[in-house]
Amino acid sequence: MSETEDDRLMIALEGWARGAYDCEAAVMMLTRGTMWRRLKGDLLSVKAIGTDEESGRGWMDRDALEEYALDNGLSGGERRVLWLIASLLGVVSAPPIGELLSGIDDRNVEVFLQAAAHLAGWHERGESTVVTGRIGA
Repeated sequence: MSETEDDRLMIALEGWARGAYDCEAAVMMLTRGTMWRRLKGDLLSVKAIGTDEESGRGWMDRDALEEYALDNGLSGGERRVLWLIASLLGVVSAPPIGELLSGIDDRNVEVFLQAAAHLAGWHERGESTVVTGRIGA
C-alpha cells in the first residue's frame, strides 16, 4: 500500500469514527500506534477495517477485529494492541486493560492514554496532562 493509499485509509477511518468517541479513540489507537504499518494489510484482508469503494467512507468491524485478535499467529504485542482497540470499542471479551498495557511498548501506551483521554471527552473541555510514569516527587 502506497503512502497516499495509507493516508486515504486513515482519513476514511477517521471520517467513519467522527462524532463517536469510542470509535474515534479506537481509530486513534490503531492509526497512531506502532502496529499500524504491520497490521493494516491483515486487518483489511480479514475485513476488520475497510472502505466503501463508492463513497470512500471507512469502517471498522468489531466482530472481525475481535476474531482477528484471537489469532495465534500474532505476536503478544500485536494481540495486546488489538485487544486495547477492541476494549475502546466496548468488546466485552477483551482481557483486562491492566494485563494488556503491561506488555506493550511505551509509544503504544502513550497512544492508548491519549485515546482514553479522548474517550473521556477531554478534547471537548480543552484538558490535557503529561504522563511521566512517576507518581509523587
